[in-house]
Amino acid sequence: MRYILYILLIFLTSSQIPASAKDFVLERSFLVDPTGKLSIDDVQTLEFKPAPVILSRGYTESVTWLRVIVDSSTLAQLLVVVRPPYLDDVRLYSRTSNASGLPETWQMRQQGDAFAFSQRERHHLNFTFAIEPSPEKPTTLYVRLKTSSTTALFVAVQSIAEAEQFDSLLMLGSGIYAGILFVLILISLERFFITRDLLWGLNGIFQLITLSMAMAFMGFHSKYIIPDDPTLANKGTSIVLVLHFFIGSIYSYRFFKAFQGPRINNIFIILPSLVTPFLLWQITNDHVQQAMELKSMMALPLITLNFIVSYQLKIEDKIIRNLIRFNYSCLLIYLIYIMLPIMGWAPMGQPHLYPVIGLNLFASIMQYLILTRRDYLEMRNQIQLHEKIKKTQAQLLWEQQRRAESSSFMSMLLHELKNPLASIRLATQTLMSGRILQPKDQQIRINNIYESVDGMNAVLERCRHADRLDQGNWLPQKTPHDVAMLLSQWIQEHRLHHRIHIDLPELLFAQVEPDLLKIMVMNLIDNALAYSPIDSIVEVKLLEKTSHTSQFFIAIYNSVGKVGWPDPNRVFTKYYRAEAAHQRTGSGLGLFLVKSIAQLHGGDVSYQAQQDKVVFELRLPCQ
Repeated sequence: MRYILYILLIFLTSSQIPASAKDFVLERSFLVDPTGKLSIDDVQTLEFKPAPVILSRGYTESVTWLRVIVDSSTLAQLLVVVRPPYLDDVRLYSRTSNASGLPETWQMRQQGDAFAFSQRERHHLNFTFAIEPSPEKPTTLYVRLKTSSTTALFVAVQSIAEAEQFDSLLMLGSGIYAGILFVLILISLERFFITRDLLWGLNGIFQLITLSMAMAFMGFHSKYIIPDDPTLANKGTSIVLVLHFFIGSIYSYRFFKAFQGPRINNIFIILPSLVTPFLLWQITNDHVQQAMELKSMMALPLITLNFIVSYQLKIEDKIIRNLIRFNYSCLLIYLIYIMLPIMGWAPMGQPHLYPVIGLNLFASIMQYLILTRRDYLEMRNQIQLHEKIKKTQAQLLWEQQRRAESSSFMSMLLHELKNPLASIRLATQTLMSGRILQPKDQQIRINNIYESVDGMNAVLERCRHADRLDQGNWLPQKTPHDVAMLLSQWIQEHRLHHRIHIDLPELLFAQVEPDLLKIMVMNLIDNALAYSPIDSIVEVKLLEKTSHTSQFFIAIYNSVGKVGWPDPNRVFTKYYRAEAAHQRTGSGLGLFLVKSIAQLHGGDVSYQAQQDKVVFELRLPCQ
């Protein structure tokens, strides 16, 4: 949607010429003077042809005479306005009647691009001559025009107020036009200095020359910059036109190359720029007409080629593809519209007086939109690439961690199974030797074998549980149970139940999965029994608390044993075991499993030290 608004902005702000004021001309006719030697007396005897409001003569060295018949008016003065403001030589022939009513001799006044702006009668952007119309009958004027820099000629007669209002509106429109281009220039140059993208730099230079060319076409150079040197102003305007064509060719070449246009077409696009030195030589040697003709001859093929190439670009982004095609399609249509009257196939309109103003503003905004969209896509691709790199790095890190965990797991498993296997081997060899005859001593060896097997089984069972958690396929299936009864039953079944003291309510119902709850509780109890003094008591408390949500708490208390206090920063990490704990069989997975399963239930587990007690508190929701 915003692209449509941008395009509408082009037409709203680039009204090339304000609406024309009332014209007092009754009739226009023209005469071609190929030699340029006819005088005012000569042309009065020759036949004039009817002329349209805007006359197209093409690039020619011939002189054009316009006969203008002005309607009678009660106004004291009218202004003859001649456009465009870059005509080389404009002469107005007028005469008034004497006291007897007879016409006096013809008076000639001269202006034009070849004459200093400071010497004009009025400092308007267009050429203006004041006349005194007859209040009773039409007035005949002759305008002699000679130029080599345009094909359009326009003469109107207006009131002074309307002509000055037109000039003010022209100034306002030019200010809006210049403001838009100036903003685009600043943005392009800023993008170039930030990104070092040559395309943005060329775009900024191209817009700068476009602005300079537009101001020259509107007459600002002659009025404000070089008011006293018409030769420099005239040649300067022609040089700006050639440079604009040159930079435009270079920009088109880089533009289509950036979007991977066909290589052979890109070569044809750059070829016209090679004649720039010859065009500049022609201008400096006063062959301005030939230079402008050659430049115009190359413009249509170049725009046509750009149009063709725009449809050959293989661009994935639909917005850029449509913007480029729309841009070059509009440029070609507009150029054909400008060229048709020059070829004599259509009448001229107001845009023909300033043919490049609207065209260049439209192209400037479109190029800005295209390059901005391209930068956005490149930035988005960079962000996506950066995210992809981050994901790849995270994946690699995860793989490294997995390998490290696998290595740690294998080291842990080999280490923790080695001691009980050694105990089993020693006890078995002792029993098989026949040296142990007393049943009591034999039972001790058998108990050692049982404890070793039980320890190995606990290690393997916790490894299996940890693997299920890692695979993500262990989801709790909760059902209502009396947690107090479950705890009492499990503790009574424990082989060291005589060391466990329980503090349970009569009833505590909650939604739990008994198997997972048993894994958590028994891991906490086994941990407390293993790392507390051998004859100490482990306390288990169960209680329910209700604040915003209903939860039940299982707290396990044990005294500090030889291993010492757990590390609060590592106690719940996978494979963590204190240095002094490696004398006992274990996996370092028990507390990790408790925390992981608790969080899977929407709860948690915490550790704290209370005086000489190690306390683990399991919190789980009742629902």
